Amino acid sequence: MSGILEKTLEQFFHTSAHARGWLPVKVMPFGIIGFPDRLLFAPGGRLFIIELKAPGKKPGKMQTMMHGKLRALGFNVQVLDSKKSVTSFFENIEKQVRHEGNL
Repeated sequence: MSGILEKTLEQFFHTSAHARGWLPVKVMPFGIIGFPDRLLFAPGGRLFIIELKAPGKKPGKMQTMMHGKLRALGFNVQVLDSKKSVTSFFENIEKQVRHEGNL
């Protein structure tokens, strides 16, 4: 997994979401420093806020602060840094949605 570029991980995330019929949206907020990369709209009215990082990379200080603000408001913010973490993330959501009967 080492050597994977963040762009490759973004493409994998995007493809994985679309394969499930879910809507990934790249976010480029004007004037908001540290906002995560993606919004993911999933079944059952779920909204996930996603930060994608190259393997081993961590969110910067401003990103970490923004993640904290969003979590304090009750939003689900995920930091994913590998194809394995992306796959596990999607599998966990699918399990929750199936359990609730929304898939």
